[in-house]
Amino acid sequence: MRKIAYVAMGAVALCISSAPAFATTKTFVSPKIGANRLDWCLNWGSGCGEPAATAWCKSKGFAKSVDSEEDNDIGGSSPTRLLSTGAVCDQPYCDGFTFITCQTAAIPLPPPPLPPPPLPPAAMKQLFFKPKYNGVRLDWCYEEGNGCGKQAADAWCDDQGFDEAIKFQIASGIGPLKPTIHIGTGETTLQPLANAFKTITCVK
Repeated sequence: MRKIAYVAMGAVALCISSAPAFATTKTFVSPKIGANRLDWCLNWGSGCGEPAATAWCKSKGFAKSVDSEEDNDIGGSSPTRLLSTGAVCDQPYCDGFTFITCQTAAIPLPPPPLPPPPLPPAAMKQLFFKPKYNGVRLDWCYEEGNGCGKQAADAWCDDQGFDEAIKFQIASGIGPLKPTIHIGTGETTLQPLANAFKTITCVK
């Protein structure tokens, strides 16, 4: 469980609260977008935590988020929805918010955000969790010490029939108990500090 505590913001909010009618706060428990829990991230793998919380607060007419708490691994039982795109994450590793505390502004609030853009066709983009190649966890590098990250992810997406990888996350130091495989050479490794991919998002 991780908690975002905005110390500086909290101090400002305390000062403002001494002057009635300038700023108020409201706490939302298990915030939702429609029927789905609000996702911890604004976009896939980015804008997580405070950026997503503040964007959600603004969508409710507040100025910003001053406190929030992560609700880990809820996607399997309570799918989460990204505020920026409306995409739904229904995997066990998807995170949401336990609560968000929003604060009003002392000046007129900006217009509400535009509605999220239309979702791309489902077949155009796909998220893969703990990707494997030939049954073995995909190594972070295309070959030993080279082509790490983007090149290896692109090669794996191409092998899956996609054009390229647009997002990917590292899983650090999974060896030596779990072997990894270099997609460029087909060689496996049991190095203690071997890195693999946690997720890869491919597009056509």
